Amino acid sequence: MLLAKSNRYFRIGVQALNAGRYAEAVDYFTQVLSLRRSTAALIDRGFAYRRLGNQLAAIANYTAALATNPRSTNALVGRGNAYALLGEYQKALADYSSALSLEPTKTDAHTGRAYVWGMQKQYERVADEYLFVARQQSTSAQAYQEAGMWYAQAKRYDTAVAAYNEAIRLNPMQAAYYVWRARAYRHAGDLTAALADFAAAIRIDPANTDARWGRGLAFEGVGNYQAAADDYEAIERLTPHDHSAYVYRADALTEVGRDEEARRDYETAARLAPNDMELLYGRMQFSFYQHEYEAAISDADAWLSAKPTTMKPEHYKHDLYYVLIWRHIAAQRLGLDDHALLVHMAIQVDRHMWPYPMIAFYLGRIGEKQLRDAAAKGGETTVRGQQCELDAYLGEDAAANGHEEAAKQNFLEALPLCPMDFVERNFAKRGLATLDVLTTRR
Repeated sequence: MLLAKSNRYFRIGVQALNAGRYAEAVDYFTQVLSLRRSTAALIDRGFAYRRLGNQLAAIANYTAALATNPRSTNALVGRGNAYALLGEYQKALADYSSALSLEPTKTDAHTGRAYVWGMQKQYERVADEYLFVARQQSTSAQAYQEAGMWYAQAKRYDTAVAAYNEAIRLNPMQAAYYVWRARAYRHAGDLTAALADFAAAIRIDPANTDARWGRGLAFEGVGNYQAAADDYEAIERLTPHDHSAYVYRADALTEVGRDEEARRDYETAARLAPNDMELLYGRMQFSFYQHEYEAAISDADAWLSAKPTTMKPEHYKHDLYYVLIWRHIAAQRLGLDDHALLVHMAIQVDRHMWPYPMIAFYLGRIGEKQLRDAAAKGGETTVRGQQCELDAYLGEDAAANGHEEAAKQNFLEALPLCPMDFVERNFAKRGLATLDVLTTRR
């Protein structure tokens, strides 16, 4: 009678557990344990407690289960998971390792370890765990995708691509897998392969905005701003209230000289999110191109006053240099003295990082030779980008001071150096066009 009763309580407890009724499950497993010793009931009650957020009670149940059966890998993994949720990572790893010593292929022990490695930012170890799981579960495309994602996080892009290859082989109609592989290709510098994968994702799922965003950025990387604008326009149609799509399309349209359309997109973005920092940044440059220097300064000041709640700190620090540079060149065009502001804001930037030397040049702290020496430091790709920026901004400095021939020379030197996705490439082109207009008018 007691055995039959306890078995019935156990079955009802399992049903409650599977249905997500964890408090009810705890009650039934407690009744089982009042009638007999049961490792399974302790493990399942531990799981229910874990789901209820009571990790200490879960650990107590798993520990009691292990006292009954020290070789229970389910109890070891369960307790490891509870320790992990409490942030006691060494205890969690010890339990996972004990489970794996008894059952080396136990996948939930590997995924448990993956969670701990992830919390400790050991991304390659996370990826290795998921890759092991994927190979054990030979039909699990998702596990390969997870491995690829974490290898990409560890900047092992070739290994990430190999993992995504397996995910796509197992599930070739999952658009997200092509998007993830395309991102790995893009980070590895293979924009041709990235574009092909983004296109494949869009063929499978034309409404996939992740693919559209990724392809737009990849098109920018190869200098095809018109195609990028088309992708951003598609995102506008799919998500009409997403201000970012309007900002990015406006930026791309500015690159190809479709200024009136760009202005309309900036206006739409401003109605949706007037204080967005990407909007202010892009519109600042656009206003400069339109010779609307007061508007450029206004956006620069709004950017400097904004709280970067949506920006990563490193992005904010990077963009800060350029906001100061563009604000300065706009002020210079208006004959305004911004020396005090530059001195004040220069405190916030790293003086050992490019493009701080450009700001130091504006402040009169270094001359052109020292500026060029600073731009020549770094790897080949880095130096080309720095010299592109240097020549573009020196061209503007010369133009603003009436030295048109020197300005033309600087702009011409900048163009072959500028990567396709550098705004300074368009800046130099527009600078040359303005100088040609001035020459023609004479």
